[in-house]
Amino acid sequence: MRKSQQPDVWQCHLLSMESLLSRVRKNDPEIKVARFKNISLRDLSFLAKNTNLTELSVYDNIIEDVSALCFNTTLTSLDVGMNAIGDISFLRSNTTLKTLRIYINYITDISALRHNTTLTELNIRDNGITDISALRYSTTLTSLNISKNNISDLSLLHNNTTLRVLDCSDNHITDISFLRYNTNLHTLYLDNNDISDISVLSVNRTVTLLSLRTNHIMDISALEHNDTLKYLTLAENQISDISSLRFNTSLTTLCLYSNSITDISALSENDTLEKLYISHNSISDFSALCYNTTLMSLTIHVNPNEVPFDAYKLTSTNAANLPKRRLTLFSLLYKQLKLA
Repeated sequence: MRKSQQPDVWQCHLLSMESLLSRVRKNDPEIKVARFKNISLRDLSFLAKNTNLTELSVYDNIIEDVSALCFNTTLTSLDVGMNAIGDISFLRSNTTLKTLRIYINYITDISALRHNTTLTELNIRDNGITDISALRYSTTLTSLNISKNNISDLSLLHNNTTLRVLDCSDNHITDISFLRYNTNLHTLYLDNNDISDISVLSVNRTVTLLSLRTNHIMDISALEHNDTLKYLTLAENQISDISSLRFNTSLTTLCLYSNSITDISALSENDTLEKLYISHNSISDFSALCYNTTLMSLTIHVNPNEVPFDAYKLTSTNAANLPKRRLTLFSLLYKQLKLA
């Protein structure tokens, strides 16, 4: 080991797990970063005296009790995901945390987080959480993942105006009006909820990735001003009119499968599209796509006519304008048409 290197940075990568555990148990002051993944770790009491730790990761173990971590008050990053933790009251003492990952556990109460006012990243996905009111105090958050819980009320997130990444998928959300205050967002996931009204998204013009798969959306006109959108998923909704998408000329990926769309002429000017998924709709005319020469992935199967004339025209035109090696998926059109 070269003395010039910083032990707190490379210890966890170069030391054997046994050696690292031994040094942590002995409260070695040089150990500031410790990562113990998938070693069937159950007891964290040995960490109680390691008050020099700044970063700790013990994800994917069998830990139930993390109360010993209340003594690690210098921690700035903590990952205890994929364990069997139910009580996070210890966090009242860890007020210097900036990154906290407690995903895939058995947590229902996050009231202790009201004391963690310096957090910038929080991942509490896949627990049993219903109430996120404690997050009103986390006004420095830039990344928040609360997906796969039982949350229905997000109104308190209007205080979190610094958010740039937000994942609220797989909950019971109907109202997203709070988003009018989150104008710094660039990544937003709201999949698999009960959302029907997205009019508030007209003010979120910095969003580049928007995912609203599996909701009850019919009207997407609010998106016509979001000209920074690059990735948009609206699959599995009740959309029939996509005319407003003619203004989203920066789109590279668009997912519209399983809707009620009949007319895709609005996509004729989206010449940056690389991936388009419009299967399971009611589309019979695909001619609008003839000159989208940037397309590399396209699915159009399960529409009214399995092999309509316009699909042949589309295939022929793109085959002429686009190297075949770049058109990676054409929804079995070549096989269906049996082109020579």
